[in-house]
Amino acid sequence: MTSAPAVPTEQLAGWRLVDERVDTPFDIKLITVTAHTNVYEDAELSAAIQDSTGIEGPGRFFLTSHVVLKPQPPTSEALRRLVTDRVARDFAHQLRDRGFTRVEETGRRAFSVSGADARLVSYESTYAFGTITLDVQGWLAVWQVGGDFLLAGGAYPTSVRDAASEETAEAVQALLHPSEFRDDLFSLVRAVERP
Repeated sequence: MTSAPAVPTEQLAGWRLVDERVDTPFDIKLITVTAHTNVYEDAELSAAIQDSTGIEGPGRFFLTSHVVLKPQPPTSEALRRLVTDRVARDFAHQLRDRGFTRVEETGRRAFSVSGADARLVSYESTYAFGTITLDVQGWLAVWQVGGDFLLAGGAYPTSVRDAASEETAEAVQALLHPSEFRDDLFSLVRAVERP
């Protein structure tokens, strides 16, 4: 049985667990793929946006996933690329399922997580709620530990793209701190450990 990756409790201060699931995110011939995923949300940002606008809006979210392949194939660069491609595509679908639109993968690069060489995939999208549309940035890190794969990432609003009034746009923009949100997300990603 798989279990979700470990994240130190102090790192999750201010985040609440909103979803925990075990599923098969994709198929590979003759190999069973199982993922145990936890999704957390920053309830404070959502509440602040709602207080500011009177409309329930998005906050930030963070997810972790432990992906197990059975039987475990030999470690290879081809396997790593295959898993990264599949989970990157699945993450884009998850963003769409959460109501994000115009989801676009914008890049891939190396990223270090606890000494492991991860691939970091970046995304841009938008999120509309009420009369407001926000620009959103997402990130997903994928790395191998032993024969298993760990995933961690999330998304956060970066700016107001459109709003019914200048006053609303300014009120919401004052709540958005994209550099801080990115640093928080990367700190959470780097804190993820194999269960």
